[in-house]
Amino acid sequence: MRPDRRAGFSLLELMVVIVCFAIVATLVISVVLGASRSASIQTGVDVADRNLARVVDDLRSRLRSARMESLAEAPDMPGLSYRLPAETDDIDDDGEVQWGPLRRLQFEMVEAIDEASHGTDLNGDGDRTDRFLRCQLIESIDDGDPRVISGSSFVLDATSPYGDIDGDGQPDPPFTPADGGLRIVLWSLIRADVTGLRSAHAEITLRNRQEEGVFGGPTNATN
Repeated sequence: MRPDRRAGFSLLELMVVIVCFAIVATLVISVVLGASRSASIQTGVDVADRNLARVVDDLRSRLRSARMESLAEAPDMPGLSYRLPAETDDIDDDGEVQWGPLRRLQFEMVEAIDEASHGTDLNGDGDRTDRFLRCQLIESIDDGDPRVISGSSFVLDATSPYGDIDGDGQPDPPFTPADGGLRIVLWSLIRADVTGLRSAHAEITLRNRQEEGVFGGPTNATN
């Protein structure tokens, strides 16, 4: 009697097919998840860049007509104080600009973030030992209530609020004097689950003469 030769898979052939399918499925899932993560990170980068650009543009528009009063309102958090003209082109009888109430821009800590606990090299300096402060930027006015300039996504160095953020060994203060004005450098988290940092900067030429002792003395600006 001849053996039955009907079509079909042996147990060994079936196991080989299952293993091959599992390998292919694993590769496909890995590729899909990797592409999804890359797209998510890129979306986070785009959102962070847009938010930073919006805040920097807002500060540029606000501060270029301001009179700076001082930097670093508090020793533990960077900030600056300034005044805006009371009204556009408001000039008194002596030809002097009339200034509004004192305004302060100040960082306020929301939480501390360290690279080790997230397992991420946020600033790309090759280690996971840095600590940062996630902050929001607050504007307060002498005769008004404080308001949040933007969301709670700004980043300062936890070791020193004026310290190194990008890991190049140099301090990264958010506000520093520039020739005839002010240099602003803001850093932000890419997204809420902490995958990296982005930065934006602007140099603002101040239209109004600065007071003696502020940013190294009086400066005329023509911007």
